[in-house]
Amino acid sequence: MGRASPARGEGAARLVSVLSLSWLHAALYVAPVQHEDTAVRPLSTKSLRGALLFRGVSDALVAAFQAQAYIEKFCEGESLWRAGDLATRFTVITRGLVQIQRGTPNGDYAILGVFGPNESIGDGAAIERLAYPASAWALSDVQVARIPAELVLHAMQRDERLMRCVHAALVRHADALAAKIDIVSAGSVPARLAVLHLQLAERFGDENDAQATFVPLSLSRSTLSRLVSARVETVIRVLSSWQRSKLLRSVDGGFEIPDLEGLRAIASEG
Repeated sequence: MGRASPARGEGAARLVSVLSLSWLHAALYVAPVQHEDTAVRPLSTKSLRGALLFRGVSDALVAAFQAQAYIEKFCEGESLWRAGDLATRFTVITRGLVQIQRGTPNGDYAILGVFGPNESIGDGAAIERLAYPASAWALSDVQVARIPAELVLHAMQRDERLMRCVHAALVRHADALAAKIDIVSAGSVPARLAVLHLQLAERFGDENDAQATFVPLSLSRSTLSRLVSARVETVIRVLSSWQRSKLLRSVDGGFEIPDLEGLRAIASEG
């Protein structure tokens, strides 16, 4: 990802505006967060250390965030939040895939982006402490870390690296919308599925011992069909064909792509 975007300048301007708020200058301390019984505190900085939102930030600052953070888990199909809910925390995905969507006048919804491990969601609303403009839904079993927005915003006053990371996260959100457009405009269902799997591999995949690209995401066939705007039956048929030809294989905890070039060829055919 990382394409240039007009949102860069606007994002920077918004950050400056937010950091000038008088209440933020008075926020010297953040009281411990009270969690529900179902929330579990992370035991180490590992879940936040890999987050793109905090990449390059000092270990000490990440540890301070970790001390006030907590974990929440969601099952496939559950809502992390709905449009109109107040954003009071930054949210980092530690496992699974989340879809950001906004309702349309005809009762349907438009997908604004799909996000996965180590990515943050809802940053714009958390920065300005406003209501979320769109809803977030779990596309698989999901785990997220929640960090109080006041803590992060106060730290941004003192840490230029953190400010740059947050700005970069805003740019990535714009890129996610462009990625979704690439999928639906790819052409045939096989091409759309190929583009989707290549995007997931680029963002979340790593080469494993089998010299294949492993992506730690387990997505149901119905979820894949929604992401590429196709019938479930068609998706099942295409994926079954790919598994027989060893283009793709399902494994514990996600899927593997032994043949990236084969998928790229399908994507380019349209």
